Amino acid sequence: MITYHTAIVFISCLSMAVMIAGTESNHLLPSLRKRFFQLLFLLLIITNLTEWLAETLGGTSTAPVLLILFKFTEFCIAPFIPIVCMLALSDLNRLPRWIAIPAIFNLVLQLASLVSGCVFFIGPGNHYQRGALYGLYLAFVVLEALLLMLHCQRFSQKYRYTNFWFLILINLIVLVAVVVSLLMPTILLDWTCVSFAALLFYCYYNQLVHQIDDLTGLLNRMSMDQAVTQIRKPVVIIFFDVDRFKQINDEYGHNFGDSCLEMVSKALREVFDSYGYCYRYGGDEFCVIQEHAQGDTEALISQYITKLKKLREAEPRIPCVSVGYATFDPAANDIDAAVNRADAMMYFYKQLHRRQNL
Repeated sequence: MITYHTAIVFISCLSMAVMIAGTESNHLLPSLRKRFFQLLFLLLIITNLTEWLAETLGGTSTAPVLLILFKFTEFCIAPFIPIVCMLALSDLNRLPRWIAIPAIFNLVLQLASLVSGCVFFIGPGNHYQRGALYGLYLAFVVLEALLLMLHCQRFSQKYRYTNFWFLILINLIVLVAVVVSLLMPTILLDWTCVSFAALLFYCYYNQLVHQIDDLTGLLNRMSMDQAVTQIRKPVVIIFFDVDRFKQINDEYGHNFGDSCLEMVSKALREVFDSYGYCYRYGGDEFCVIQEHAQGDTEALISQYITKLKKLREAEPRIPCVSVGYATFDPAANDIDAAVNRADAMMYFYKQLHRRQNL
């Protein structure tokens, strides 16, 4: 059993080490997220090794204090792993501080266990044994995992990620590992399962960022091209084009130009996100695919233009945005015709804005 466990731990640690190296070369990951993913894989190496060391050295003449140190390290780290996953998805300053409360309570519990053995202790024969409050430790870990699940659900909604079942299956793997460790304590596969779940979590994030535009956080052109092939009921295709964007870049610099795109896209999401999917179609072009039955299109466009006017009161350099839309019914016409109609309307208003400026 020890030999089998050693092989499993070796493969798990090697996989995590490979992921640390692979993450470093992933140019799609922002630097901060890259570091959090690497920290996640490093923590899993530590937990795999500390569990293995406690199991391998248990029953030998190893000093009990070493075995206690190994289990203490493993149990302290465990609730922080979901937190690191959340940090890999979102910046530190965007996460509420209370998400760390269960992990902090667990730290206090583990410190108390060093004295009382309430969570774990080294029993006869120099073997690790679970204490009376081991279930409370598991509760803290499960609570952090549930907070991660909730955070992932909100994160997925923000970016309109529809494969939420994938996240559920990842968490199901961790749940199975917890149940197996409770029912069959001699089968040490819990950290191997968590390591496997971390690999899938990394795949989830990469799958999501392939669909997202880095600057605006909206869905990208590739996502839109895929979405239009899957439309099965009437929708409204709405196009938005930032007026005089090249001049803005030339006059005020690309940093301000990027700032304009961020403000325009943020307002777009605030107005339309509840009614459809928002995309960055091109450099200064955006698109919304609005569900036909959801909301009055012209009222939503008016609300969006009003929001931009309010932004322009604080920053007069924010440009106007020309808008055009058309209804697309997959049973009656093709997508190209709808796109052309929406584009023609948008071009009409673009010309109108240009004449007004002149």
